[in-house]
Amino acid sequence: MKRLLFIIGLLSLLAVAPACGGGGGKEVTLPGEGGNVKITTGGELPKEFPNDFPIFKGANLTGTVAGEQEGKTGYVATWETDASTQEVTDFYKEALDKDPWKTAGVFTSSNGALISISRDDNENFGGAVTISGDGKTQVAVFVGEGAGQAPSGEATTEEQPTPEKKATPKEAQTPAQAELPEEVSLPSGYPSDVAPIPSGARVTDASSYTSEGKTSFAVSYLTKEDPQSVADFYSSKVPGNGWSESSRMSANGEFYLTYENQANGGELVVSVAPSSDYEGYTEVTLVLTTGQ
Repeated sequence: MKRLLFIIGLLSLLAVAPACGGGGGKEVTLPGEGGNVKITTGGELPKEFPNDFPIFKGANLTGTVAGEQEGKTGYVATWETDASTQEVTDFYKEALDKDPWKTAGVFTSSNGALISISRDDNENFGGAVTISGDGKTQVAVFVGEGAGQAPSGEATTEEQPTPEKKATPKEAQTPAQAELPEEVSLPSGYPSDVAPIPSGARVTDASSYTSEGKTSFAVSYLTKEDPQSVADFYSSKVPGNGWSESSRMSANGEFYLTYENQANGGELVVSVAPSSDYEGYTEVTLVLTTGQ
């Protein structure tokens, strides 16, 4: 939960921050579960950004975001190049499969690719690279602490008590329900017609941020629906009224969907994954930027 909320904070600000090639930065604090998320934007790579991360030759840096929550840090950086998406994808598939970096998965679609990564020298540090193209090729990189492969191990550990819970269902289920986070209200003005919340879902975190005429909403919720059903729900509900699905990627039971409204510049990112904190639940994060 906390790791996903941290990513939400970064993505929500990235969505509203203008591309900057070297101008001044911004700093803002967004509310999040377990503590605020402090975020700084700028036009240069932060000094703490991994200096051994491969950068495609000739690509222009268009923006950066650095975030901090509960002592953990993470970074988002974006580049643009005239090279094809295939050329850039091939470069990162090879460059990120060399020490100290290693690829945890490569997912391709007609619109580009998503490469999940970690480090041999620090399995708790990792992230992802997304590559997409529409005339020019855009590269977006997220790396940070708590973004490595540890969640897979946590999920395996959580599965061990299952037989015990079956033996005493009433005793086991009551504490699990009690531990669920409190439900929160959606931010004022949240456009439920664009990014609806399914019936029965528990909204656990919600915030909004307005900058330069655009508003971004970051919402996280838990649902008993399986990840595939949640992904299909948004595929059926979002498209229409100017909105279209721009990419859909999945691996290891997780789904990443993006939508855009070319008429007004709106964007929606949907992340769906089995919860590593609450067994039997699916965790969904929505980052919606309304257009002007």
